[in-house]
This record gives sequence, C-alpha cells and structure tokens, in this order.
Amino acid sequence: MTSVRASRTARAPRAERAVTAPPRRLPGAAGAFALLGEVLWVGVLVALTSIAIVTAPAAIAAGVRHLERHLQARETSVRSYFRDVRSALDLWGFGIGAAGAVVVGALVLQLAVMPQSGIPGALAVTVVSGALLLVILVLLMLACASWSPSRGWRHALVSSVQRATADPQGALLAAVAIALTAVAGWQLPPLIVPALGCLVFAVTVVRVRSRRR
Repeated sequence: MTSVRASRTARAPRAERAVTAPPRRLPGAAGAFALLGEVLWVGVLVALTSIAIVTAPAAIAAGVRHLERHLQARETSVRSYFRDVRSALDLWGFGIGAAGAVVVGALVLQLAVMPQSGIPGALAVTVVSGALLLVILVLLMLACASWSPSRGWRHALVSSVQRATADPQGALLAAVAIALTAVAGWQLPPLIVPALGCLVFAVTVVRVRSRRR
C-alpha cells in the first residue's frame, strides 16, 4: 500500500507538469505532411497570381501571411489569401512589382549576354551583376516578409534593410532559397511551382525568426 502511494506521489508532479506545460508556439508545424501540403498549395497560388509578373511581390507577401496563419493554426482559406493579394496590390505594390521586373529583367539579360560578348572585363561585370541581382532579390523577399495591410510597402522596404543587417542568417537563408528556386526552374520549368512554395516558406521562417527575436 505504501509503495502504491509513493508511486502515485512520484507520478503526480509529472502529470502536473504535463497539464501546466505551455502550448506550442507554432501548432501548425506539428503536422509535417499537412505543412508540406500547405507549402505546395501556396506554391500553386503564388505561381498563378504571379503570371502578370508585376503582381509577384503581392503574391509572395500574401503567401507568407498565408503560411504564417497555417503555422499559428488560424484560418488559411483561399479567400483570405486573395484578400491579402488585393490589399498588397495598391499603388506601392504595383510600383515595386514594375520596378522589380524591369531591374531584375535587365540584370538577368546582362548575365545571359555578357559572358558571350567577348568584351574585356566581361567576367567581372558578370560577377558584379549576379551579386547585385541576388542582393536586390533578397531585399525584395525580406520586404514581402515584412509587408502587412496595416503598415504597407513603405514600411516593408525600410524593414527589409533593417532585417537583413539585424539577421544576416535569415538573409542568407533567403538567398539560398532564391538560388535553389532559380536552379530548379532552369533545370525543369514545372519545378518552379513547388520551388516557389519552398521559397515562400523560407521567407516565412525568416519572418517568424525576427518576430521571436
């Protein structure tokens, strides 16, 4: 009888700790397959919404908020995604999308033409252009991660620079995700859809990291 009471007493603190343990901060991350499915679904949504090119920043920003809601076990309907897309497609959103398309397109064209031009110093220009392109894309992804309907794109652009300097590991994660997305799309174009989902997920991780800090 005494041993039974002792065992119950020993189990009581453990049971109490289990009851009073704090809940998971990201309950949506518990189901790995559900999270993978949501990442792939976001890739489809972002790919479809980015067909017009200038809508890509708004699509990525909406995708980041969609995945963050999933991680927090909140509503993740298609309606909420397109509501964020409409909010992000304001004057600033269109302007960033158009300017980004022109600058990125010009740098990509230069990277494609310059190595075959035979111009002296072409290799150095190619390296500088590639580095500049990666920096612009990283800052653009971080701006998409910082966007919210209440603060808008102007605050997001300023926050992207601050986030890159305050969290260089997060910026490096975004750079690696961008490079892998580009390689996947170049090797096999249909892979761009799941690669976009993984890119948005990486940017979402950077957003969550900064919030926890």
